[in-house]
Amino acid sequence: MLVVGHLDYIQYSLALEPYQVWIDLEDDPAARQAFNEALQNGNFRLLSFKDTTYEVIEAKNDPFQLAINGVMTLGFIISVVISFFGFLLYWVLSLNSRVLQFGVLRAMGISFPQLIGMLVAEQLLTSGAGVALGAAIGNLTGLLFVPLFQLSFDPTTQVPPFEVVFQWSDSARLYAVVAFMIAVGLAVLAYLLSRIKIHQAVKLGED
Repeated sequence: MLVVGHLDYIQYSLALEPYQVWIDLEDDPAARQAFNEALQNGNFRLLSFKDTTYEVIEAKNDPFQLAINGVMTLGFIISVVISFFGFLLYWVLSLNSRVLQFGVLRAMGISFPQLIGMLVAEQLLTSGAGVALGAAIGNLTGLLFVPLFQLSFDPTTQVPPFEVVFQWSDSARLYAVVAFMIAVGLAVLAYLLSRIKIHQAVKLGED
């Protein structure tokens, strides 16, 4: 049979076939099994079927991907360790240079918990402000410059489109590491501060 017509009008009026359907399923295996049975019992013909679950697993186990993640994790750990020792060294040196001040404050009647509270407030005003400012600048930089990575990919292959996503769980882990680092530093400073002898500090001031 011969049909004469306007192809663009026919395609505009009817659905284009074959077409792709993207479906997001739950991680429950029972839901996937029910979906596969529905496909087999459905009154339609499939040209191809692709389950990306296995592709995601293969991508996670890719040696190159594992190497990149390992290098980034190692770099993060090294930067945290260096920052921790730098932070601790700075405050230990600062504490040693202020032994006379702390000794005089203790001799004036300030209790040890009040002295620790002063150090905590000082940490929040210095280190805490630095952490907050660094987090704000990092998030803003990521929003401005990370989307430029899409220029290195073929636009026709970016389905779904390129999108910058911040995982709050990762941010929470990072903030937890920073908080733990500051807490350990404060514990070390409190231990060193508790070993300061008032009479020796005052005698050092007289000398």
